[in-house]
Amino acid sequence: NALGNLVADSNLTGMQKLLGADGPQIALVQPGSIKSGLSSSNISRSDLANVFINAGKVQDEQKDLVLASMTGKQIKSVLEYGAREVPGIESPSLVSRIGNILRPTSKPAPDLYGNFLQVSGLKFDLDYAKPGLDRISNLQVRTASGDFLPLSDQGQYKVITRNHALEKWHQSRLLGDTSLEQAREQLSAKPI
Repeated sequence: NALGNLVADSNLTGMQKLLGADGPQIALVQPGSIKSGLSSSNISRSDLANVFINAGKVQDEQKDLVLASMTGKQIKSVLEYGAREVPGIESPSLVSRIGNILRPTSKPAPDLYGNFLQVSGLKFDLDYAKPGLDRISNLQVRTASGDFLPLSDQGQYKVITRNHALEKWHQSRLLGDTSLEQAREQLSAKPI
């Protein structure tokens, strides 16, 4: 969604400016961490604050952001984990396809709640027709010059995300069969 993309882009750009060469290459944001939408053209500071978990408590928001070093394989794994919840696309029957030609209808796009990640610094193809955990392909990371290069499974990438996301990925064993503290150590995860 557009708001999730804005948050991911803002997290990435803001942390790159703040941390310089030590900043993240990628931002991963769970839409579930965005607690409110923006519905009017007259947006107040309070409206913006309420988009986030801690409703504008800057000190809490900063504690919640984490800079981690993840492999390309881990990044793909957490993207697949989020994409698995999106309903698959059913192949319509011939009768249904003919009916849609004669009486076109549009189905709304699936809601992307919970674990589906909004990203910045990455691009990839997502095939809803494939089974969950096998939907992501052509994963690429943006370089400092703005070009996109294939993400390497063994490559290390600096990622900005939230503590909550790391905890969820740990609970789902996406970061290995370790304690949460060991997973944080393995990722060199540091609060920002």
